[in-house]
Amino acid sequence: MAMFSAAAAAAAATALVAAALFPPATAVSAGSSHSCAVLSDATVKCFGDNTLGQLGQLDSLSRGLEATDMGDNLPTVPLGTFEAAAVYSGNEFNCAVSVDGGSVKCWGQNEGGQLGLGDTEARGGPNDDIFEMGENLPTVDFSGNSGLSVESMSLGGSAACAVLTGGSVRCWGANEVGQLGLGDTENRGDEPDEMGDDLPFVDLGTGSVVSSVAVGAKHACATMEDGTVKCWGNNDGGQLGYEDRLPRGTGVEIDGRGGMGDALAAVDLGLGQRAIAVEAGFFHTCALLYEGDVKCWGFGSSGQLGQGSNASIGDVLNTMGDNLAPIDLGTGRTAVAVALGGTHTCAGWCPGSCAVAEAVVCSLWLL
Repeated sequence: MAMFSAAAAAAAATALVAAALFPPATAVSAGSSHSCAVLSDATVKCFGDNTLGQLGQLDSLSRGLEATDMGDNLPTVPLGTFEAAAVYSGNEFNCAVSVDGGSVKCWGQNEGGQLGLGDTEARGGPNDDIFEMGENLPTVDFSGNSGLSVESMSLGGSAACAVLTGGSVRCWGANEVGQLGLGDTENRGDEPDEMGDDLPFVDLGTGSVVSSVAVGAKHACATMEDGTVKCWGNNDGGQLGYEDRLPRGTGVEIDGRGGMGDALAAVDLGLGQRAIAVEAGFFHTCALLYEGDVKCWGFGSSGQLGQGSNASIGDVLNTMGDNLAPIDLGTGRTAVAVALGGTHTCAGWCPGSCAVAEAVVCSLWLL
């Protein structure tokens, strides 16, 4: 069976979508109601809903409703001389990572400190200071004196997480249900002296090396280099996959459950199963497995778990592991990528030994 890395699959999918949006685009991201693209000149353009300034244009005008909004008429996000290699979008905010991975700039809503700037002031909206964008938009201090760079990021409801060189993770923003994985419910990034060296690493256990992270509305999951998955934060629909509804990462343990580090168990994906990557929706989670299967758990109210029902999975005993069937994508279809929206799921599949870019399609699982 031909297998492809998550990075290769994501790159292929990005190339296809980017080509359709902007011929010179090199990366794309989608938030709850807006999208952004990195262009080949390392600038960023965003379009879609802009009610809360998430497009970074210092106004509330949405872009993309009219043909005349796009193309050369679509302004770049004013980031100064910052050169972007990647952009990530959350609910109503975005972060761009520099070409060398050493700098991050974020803009949009900031009620939980998700911009990582030591305050709760939004950047880029109609009521924001015109002098807060461009060169005046500070970079996020995610590394302190460590010298670490960003390998990848994920943005959720009001929180952001970054995988740093060496496989460590730092998260900032809202934390009311432990979604930052720091063993408390205190926000980070909304006050001074909470970022940089003052921002703890997420403790995922002895010797853990993270390859990717995914942030949902109020939960997060990490894929380790050994293919295990650990999740923390809100768990009211079983989105953490621990067959209960107890949150993890808050610092409160019930019957020995709820802690981080070595106390945080790996999600049971089934006997011998390992994950290439994990993705998070608002209240559900999906893992792309090494054999090309996709398994999803959490709230299933809109059929987003792909099981032919609206039942939740992962919130009660005997619903995970080998009891959780892989998504049926059709005969001969091997998944090479998976992406989650708020309440829907998409998979890229590849029949037989085709190249990744030849067959990336979206399968929407509804009621």
